[in-house]
Amino acid sequence: MGSIKSKGSKKTPKYGEVIIDNSLPDLSQHPVVLKKVSEARAFLEKHPIPEHILNRHRSDK
Repeated sequence: MGSIKSKGSKKTPKYGEVIIDNSLPDLSQHPVVLKKVSEARAFLEKHPIPEHILNRHRSDK
């Protein structure tokens, strides 16, 4: 498999490394996405996820 190179970067990324490509345009979020995010945030503030669910360890990791 070939390596992925960014247009704005001279180095080859390592596994799991994040490289920000500044040659890409800065895209704004669609209004529907912003509405859904705010609705989801409001729902989670009103109905928080229980601690025992947040702290459980998954066996398939």
